[in-house]
Parts: sequence; C-alpha cells; structure tokens
Amino acid sequence: MAQYPVDKIMKLAIILSAVMVLIPRITSMFIEGLSPISKRSQELISTKLPGRSFSIGMTPALLVGHPVTLVASLFLVPVILLLAVIIPGNQFLPLGSLAGLIYIFPLILPYTKRNLIRSFITGAIMMVFGLLFATSVGQIFTQSVKMVQANLIPAGTTYVGSIDFATSPLAWAVYELSTHFAVVGAAVLVVFALALMVWNRKAIISEESAEAVEAPEAAETVTGR
Repeated sequence: MAQYPVDKIMKLAIILSAVMVLIPRITSMFIEGLSPISKRSQELISTKLPGRSFSIGMTPALLVGHPVTLVASLFLVPVILLLAVIIPGNQFLPLGSLAGLIYIFPLILPYTKRNLIRSFITGAIMMVFGLLFATSVGQIFTQSVKMVQANLIPAGTTYVGSIDFATSPLAWAVYELSTHFAVVGAAVLVVFALALMVWNRKAIISEESAEAVEAPEAAETVTGR
C-alpha cells in the first residue's frame, strides 16, 4: 500500500520480529537481577525498622514477557497502522517504535485480569487517542530529539515521535497543562500527584489488611488438617 520495495519490506519484517523476540528476553534477564535486590531490600528494611512494612516499586517491564503482552502487542501492530491512516488529523505513523507496544500492555493487564480480548480492545481504544497525543506533542518531542542527537531524525521528516512515550496520556496532559496554563497547570498537576499518592496509600493499607485477615484463616485451615 505504501509502494515500499519488497526487499525492504522483508528486511523490516525481520528487524521488527527480532526486536519483539529479543526485548522480552533481555528484559527477563534484568528482572532476574532486580528480584533478588527487591527481596534483599525488603529484608534489610524489616530488620532496621521492625514492625513496619514497605512496598518497593518495580518497573512495569516485569510483565513484558507475559504471553498476553506479546500476543496483544503483535495483533495490535496492523490495527495501529490502519488507525494511523484513517484517523482524521493524525500525522504520526509509527514504525520502528512499534516494538514499544510491549511496554504499554503491562499497565493494562492488572485491570483486564490478563484477558487477551479485553487487553487487545483496551489497547486499540487507547491507541486511537494515543496517535492524536503523539501528533499533538510532535513538535516538542522533535525538539528534544534534536537536543540529544539531531542526526537521528531522517531528512525530510517534519516531526518524530515514539509510541511508548509520545502516545502517553500522562505525557500529553503534563505538556499541555504546563505549556498553556503555566502556574494553574502546575498546581493542577501537583494536586493530581498528591491525590494519586493518597489513593495509592489507601490501596496498600487495604491490601495489607486483607492479607492480615487471610493469614490466620490459612493457619487455622492447616492446623485443622
């Protein structure tokens, strides 16, 4: 459809396939290194501060190798390319960054209960808005790339973007609020961040309470047996 040469189509297919296979494997190696550090940190904190529990934040990449992540990302590739062509006002055509889809789905899986169909539908809906977000922040994203390494931008390209960063609703909201609303936008972001902190704290306390209730019940069941 894009009048792309057949030899380059095959080369691109091999590169994308290799990326989608290798990234999860490389990530799993990092995870193997992170898990012992996390466990040891929890043990150290428990020793120094007895009677208190701590939650250690880990990267969402822990779920990159999950089968639902890989399958949903793969199925979504042609859908995103189609959406990029038919969505009015969109100027972002993802290509090399399509492999970044596997970093988006880990954020969805806890809410879709790792259901493939729900994850795929949620991802497709997110990308409808994500492509428009990438178009909206294209100018500032391109300026950022030029500041780091200008030769990364191909000749004749007006704007660039990345599917795992530029399509983020959070990135878009932060940029729009801080750019167009200045002090008011910054205040809104601070309030929003504080609200998330409070909500997260309540969720942690609720989860710990549920675990504390389940623990005695499990002990009684074992004793009864």
